[in-house]
This record gives sequence, C-alpha cells and structure tokens, in this order.
Amino acid sequence: MLEDYISPCGGMRLTKDDVAVINGVTTTKNENPVLFLAYTQRAFNDPDLFLECFLYLMLNTRIGKGRFSRRPGDAGLIRQSHDNLIGIAWLSWKYSYRRFIKEINSFARWHMWNYCLTKLWDYRCQLQGSTVFILKLAAGEPPGYLTTIWWALSLVVSDHSSDGYLRKMLQIDIVEGQWKLLSKTKQRICAWAIDIHKKRRENLKRWYDAYFHEAEDHPARNGDFYE
Repeated sequence: MLEDYISPCGGMRLTKDDVAVINGVTTTKNENPVLFLAYTQRAFNDPDLFLECFLYLMLNTRIGKGRFSRRPGDAGLIRQSHDNLIGIAWLSWKYSYRRFIKEINSFARWHMWNYCLTKLWDYRCQLQGSTVFILKLAAGEPPGYLTTIWWALSLVVSDHSSDGYLRKMLQIDIVEGQWKLLSKTKQRICAWAIDIHKKRRENLKRWYDAYFHEAEDHPARNGDFYE
C-alpha cells in the first residue's frame, strides 16, 4: 500500500493517480510532496520510514546551495512553498539530518529571509516570523523573542481546519524537540500557546481523515501515532 502512494521522485502522493511529468521527470501533481511525506511519516512515527525518500527528493529538487524547488523538474518556479519548507524542517529535525535546513537558513538569512529561488527578491517569497522561528529551531539555532512571540500568536489564532492543524502539528513537534534552545521566558510563552492549541485541535486522527479524504486507504490515514 505504501508503494502506491510514493512517487518515483520520492515525494508523497495524495491519491494513487497523483502523477505528473515535468520536464521529463515523473513526480506528483500536488506541489507539496515533501510536506505530505512528513505528514505520512508522522502518522507512523517510524524512525527510519521514508528516510531514503526524503534524501532522494531533496537531492533531486536541489537547484543550488540552499535552494530547493517544490518538485523535481520545477526549477523554473520562483517560489518554494512555505508549507514544504515546514516539511523539510520537520524531516531534517526528525532524521537529525540538518544539512538541508542549515543550507536553506543560510541562503534565506543572506536574503533578509526572502526565499526566492530565481532572483534576488520577490515579495511573494518573504518568510513570516513564525516560519523563521521554526526553521531556526530545526537547524539547532535559538530564535529571537520577536519570532517566538510571532509563532506563539500564530498558534493561538490558527485556522480550525485540517490544513492548519496538521501544519502546526509538525511545528509543535520541532519546538518540543528543541525545547532546550529556548530560554525560560520563551518556554513559558510557547507552553501557553501550545496548551491552548492542543485543547482546540483535540485528537489528530479526525484531521488526518479530513485532509486525506480523497483516498480512504492513504497510509497517512492508517498509521498508529496520532497524539
């Protein structure tokens, strides 16, 4: 069943027919294959599951140091999905494979946290403080107070939807896993926001089912770890 949903490019499909060929490369129609790979891995909580897929996907989306396209063959696009960046951050942290996220951070920092792939700057590529907060933590860097507060507030006001809750799920994993990088004050700020958020979202299984509703047998819906 897993094989039916893994693209030859290493990305995760939403349905079995989620297939596209871009510049001769077989990949996914969806533009967030690394994010969906992270969601699916999270549902199983297997430390080795999809590691090869993640590494293969990252190597085949690399278009320069610190620059990764959404999908293999997508090199002409100026924007990487901010959701995909969260997926990359989570998988990098989960596998303790920080090379990719450190490259991304270095590139983005030197461009004032504007992650444009094909030119110096584009307003559509400006990363929000809440995203910068997560990227820094995933790379093992302590974040500042402004981005900490930004992230905490984004957690409290996040949409009551499967999309919002699953993205925040990955972010909370990173924050809790990198807790020691936060000062006591930052820990209190984050703990307050996480507590409110988890009470709102309750169990994650319902949000997995809602998000991957197009395929009842999708592996993300049939894992065993939805805490």
